[in-house]
Amino acid sequence: MAIPAEDQNFENALKLFETQVGEATQFWFAASAMNEIAIANPDTLTALNVTPSFWLTVRVGMESQAILSVGKIFGPRKTNPHNIDSLFEVLRGSVSTVFSRESLAARKRRMSSNADEWLPQFMQWVHVPDLQDINGLHALSKRHRKTYETQWEQIRNEHVAHTGLVNPTVRWEAFQKTLINDLEELIGW
Repeated sequence: MAIPAEDQNFENALKLFETQVGEATQFWFAASAMNEIAIANPDTLTALNVTPSFWLTVRVGMESQAILSVGKIFGPRKTNPHNIDSLFEVLRGSVSTVFSRESLAARKRRMSSNADEWLPQFMQWVHVPDLQDINGLHALSKRHRKTYETQWEQIRNEHVAHTGLVNPTVRWEAFQKTLINDLEELIGW
């Protein structure tokens, strides 16, 4: 059975967002794991120190890619047409199609050969999101965008994504504005 076009648009937008979040998460937490394991296990630290330049390059590369990935999600729409705002645009356009009771029931029937046995009871308790729900989620995302803009955007733009002479004092000040926990909250939100 073919997937309706409006469902496909929603699925494509959601898959792209999932990919962006997955990239940021994987790169950041892989780099963090290197640090944690090296600190917790002296043998691992000794092994890493055999080729420190290599492992430093790997860790910094993963951290940089994570920052770039977060920029894809929260950066301005004019430079990234597939940021979180574009996802919410698709969600708003899908509210009467993808998020309708009828569409949900049709998806459940496509995914289950015995849906008619359990679907009526399931549908009694279903909450159908409306524009207010979607706008509320979008409003929550604004807090995270603010964190990105105030802590990470300058680092992404001046240190990671673009090369050029950067005053070491300016670079130091940019990094001093960041909080690792805030970046991890952005990724895990």
